[in-house]
This record gives sequence, structure tokens and C-alpha cells, in this order.
Amino acid sequence: MLDDQTGSTRQAIGVMQTNALIGLAMVLVITWLFLGGRMAMLTCIGIPFILSGTFWFIQNLGFTLNNNVLLGIVISLGMLVDDAVVVIESMYYRIVRGMDALNAALSSLREVFWPVTTAVLTTMASFLPLMLMPGIVGKFMLVVPVVVVTALAISLIEAYWMLPAHVIAANIKFTSGSKTQKLRIAFTSKLQHLYSKSLLKMLRHPYLAVILIIILVSGVGYAFQAKWVKINFFAMDSFPIFYVTVEMSPDASMKETLEVTTQVEQRILTHIKTGEMRNLASYAGQAFTETEILFGEHWGQVVVSLNPDRSQRRRAEVRFEDMPEREYDKRLNDLRREIQNKAEQELPIEVDNPLILEITTANAFPTAMLVLNGTGEDESLRRQAYLIKKDLEQIKGVHGVDTIGLHKPQLQIELLLESLQNYGLNPTQVADSVRVLFNDLAAGSLDIGKQQWLLRLVGTERDAEKLGQFIVLTPSLQLDQLANVQRSWEKPETLVKFKQKPGVIFSVTKKTSANTITLVERINQFITQRNSLLQKNGLQLDLLDDQTGSTRQAIGVMQT
Repeated sequence: MLDDQTGSTRQAIGVMQTNALIGLAMVLVITWLFLGGRMAMLTCIGIPFILSGTFWFIQNLGFTLNNNVLLGIVISLGMLVDDAVVVIESMYYRIVRGMDALNAALSSLREVFWPVTTAVLTTMASFLPLMLMPGIVGKFMLVVPVVVVTALAISLIEAYWMLPAHVIAANIKFTSGSKTQKLRIAFTSKLQHLYSKSLLKMLRHPYLAVILIIILVSGVGYAFQAKWVKINFFAMDSFPIFYVTVEMSPDASMKETLEVTTQVEQRILTHIKTGEMRNLASYAGQAFTETEILFGEHWGQVVVSLNPDRSQRRRAEVRFEDMPEREYDKRLNDLRREIQNKAEQELPIEVDNPLILEITTANAFPTAMLVLNGTGEDESLRRQAYLIKKDLEQIKGVHGVDTIGLHKPQLQIELLLESLQNYGLNPTQVADSVRVLFNDLAAGSLDIGKQQWLLRLVGTERDAEKLGQFIVLTPSLQLDQLANVQRSWEKPETLVKFKQKPGVIFSVTKKTSANTITLVERINQFITQRNSLLQKNGLQLDLLDDQTGSTRQAIGVMQT
């Protein structure tokens, strides 16, 4: 497989899980410190309930688990237990003073219901306008406010219903006066006394308070500037896959362009360390840029997919991550210059002034990219490529499969001018007769029940020999008497090389509702099964890249 998106997705999920666990642990510790172990546990169990309800709701809306959903979860994570903490603290205040759990819950809800609800609604209101953004950006960002608003709404249900019900069912009391509870009361009393004294000092000396705030803010800014604190909201890999685009002179043939691109590929390999690259492929006839797809025999491109395991790319990160913009541009220009010089020195003489146009990065890639290559004959490669494309389209969750480097079959009719002259015909007459065979023709109507159906006939003949027996103009004149009819292949629009062998690239896109990770797992199973059949033909099907790593990292960030 040439490329797929499960690597980034898996990494984002991992990051979200890590962030969620750390947040859960911190809530547990803080609430235990001030409210006790049972109160802390009842508060914390609300987090998985809220997340489960949110995921269930957005799934029913038709959204899948992607980076935008995870972004909304990360944004809302810090606010999910705010209302629950206010409610349970009010209940704790009353229970400590001797009130039973039921009356404490009712009294607390009457006291804090409107303030907490208003606070949550104002937060929702700040995200709701994002749902009204027009155009592609609006569709892209729609899921973020949906996730945030949904999570906050479910957090209110948990705070007003589940949390009080759990406290009442647990029948929590603090009348026994345990040693831990006495220490907790003493600690909180001392903390309140210290806070009161500090607040009075600040009010009596406002200038001192302002100076202290400025020092704190400056210290935080310096910590970020000195990179003592790393900003890593979503730990995405900024360079998971990149392209080297080659532009030849406009009159260059596709074969020459592919030869140039292959030389560039060899030079790129000298910059890749062991374990850093997952796969690499080169092709000619088209090129992907950040804004468009370029077509033409003079365009070539090398696509390099890096290892989805970031630990295997630590050296690459030292080169490109955390690098000043000027230094990054300098490194990129050096790479362009080196490839340019290498191309000019080692390419054939007939190749005129090769130009390395650009090196770009890309994250918006199809769900999966596969490459078929090997030592098999061209006919075997094409035949297997068509079968693979057809079978990939049947995999559950696949929306479509595009190919690069796959030549389409055709029936070629080469008219014999001497025969045409002998029969007194011209090429247009023969062409019109053949066109009738393949165009759809009206064939009357058919009555079925109370409905009348119009019939049209469409020719689908693929056998060259049978097509040669087609009667042209007169009952005794066959097409093969006027032309040579044979099966052939269209002139290739794109040539692909993978591991220095001819190949075909398959670009797989998923349905909107399909789960990316599950789909790529199905594709990997398909690759394993198909390779057992391809080996006898000298062919191999590979995965070029895996882009779901960033998504898994995003999920890990959210969990942390």
C-alpha cells in the first residue's frame, strides 16, 4: 500500500486517550483533596459518561471520528466537570453541616441551577456562530461547535441528574469525624485563612498586585519564548509525505521525463536515513501541487512517504521541526539545488535542462494509496491492475478508486486506403457505420403492466475478431475487408515506477460514514490475500504510506 490515513488517526486517538486520563486523574486528586474520596469518585465518573453520550450523539448525526471531532473534544474537555464541581461542592457544604443527602441535593440545585446553566449557555453561545460559517470552511468546521455544544449540554444533564442521584444513593455523611476528614477541614480552613490575608494585602497595596501580575505574565511569556514549555496542541507530523516535482522542457517525451524522475528518486534516497522512510514511488505524465493537478508528458514527480512511527524519524525531526522559517527555506533550497545539479550531471545527453520545480508537503491525501509493481509483463500488470481496482471498489466503505499509470484497453481500427478505393468508399462512411454499433439506438417500446418503457440498444462488443465480421454498408462487405481490427492500449497519460520497476498506483477514497481505521485494516487484509495470488505473476501490491498517525496523536492529546 502506497499511502493511507490510519497512522495519523491512530496517533490522534492515542494522544486524546492520554490527555483524558491525565485530566481524569487531576480531577480525582483535586476533588479528593477538598471533598473526600467518595465525592471525588462520583464527580469523575461523569467524564466517561459525557464523552460516551457525545460520541453516541455525533455518530447518529452522521459524523465519524476524525481530527475535527477530536478537536471539539479537546476544547470541551476542560469544561465538562466545571458545572459538576460547583454542584457537588454546594452539596458537600450542606452535608458537612449535618443536612441529609436528599435535602442537600435539592437545596443545592435550587441555589446553583440558574448560575451554572447561564455560565454553560454563554460558553455554548460563543461556539454556535461557527455553525453559520459559509462555504467549504464552514462545512469543515461545522463538527467542532456541534461536538462542544453537545458535550456541554450532556454535562448539564450529568450535573443536575446523575450526580445528585449518585450522591443520594451513596447516602454520604460526614458525621463520623474521621481522622482524614478532620485533616481535610483543618487544611481547607488554613487555606481559606491564607487566601483571605493575601487578598487583603493586595487590596491595600494595588500597585504591588499589578507589579506581581506583570512579573508572572512576563515569566510565562519568557518560558514559552525560551521553549521551556513546548506548544504541542495536536502533535501532528508536519512532514509525513512530500513530493518532488520535476518539470522538463515542453517537447520532452514521457519516457525521458520518467528517466529524469528516476534519477531524482535515487538522489532523494541519499537523504533518507534507515527507518525514516516507509515507501517511495515516481511517475511521469502528471504532478500534484498544493493548488492543482498538472498534466503533460513533461511533468514528473517523486512521492516520498515517511515512517508513521515518529520515533523512527527523530533525525528527520531535528532537521525540519522547530526550525526557524529562514533556516527551513534554506534547507529546502539546498535540497532543490543538490537534486538539480545531480540531474544535470547524470541524465542522458538528449535531456535538455531538467528543472526541479518544487518540493511540497501534503496532509490532505486519499484514505489509502496502494502501488502494484513487479517484474511481470506489461499485459499481466495491466490485467491484474484492472482486477485489483474492481475488487477494491467492492470493499465495504470504499467510495471510489482512481488509478495512476493504468493504460485503458481499446479496439483499434486501422483503415486500409487501397481497399476503400477498390470499393468506392471513404473513411467517413465506414466510421459512421461502426459508430452505429456502439451508440445507443432507439428500439421501440415495451408495455409492462400499465407502464410503457422505451428501449434503447447499446453495443458492447470487445472481441476484435467478431468486430471484424461486422457488416459495413452492404450485406456482403465485412469490416475486416476494409481495415485491420485489433485490441491495443491507449497511449499512456502517466508512467509510474516503484522500486525501479513499472507500476500502477491506486488512490482509494472512503465514504463519508466509513471509519478510516477499519477501512484501512480491510485494505491491509486485502493486500495480504492478493499478494499470495500475485507472486506467481511476479507482481507485488504494497502500501506506500499511513497518515492516521496525526489523528491518533490528536486523540492522545485530548486524553492527556
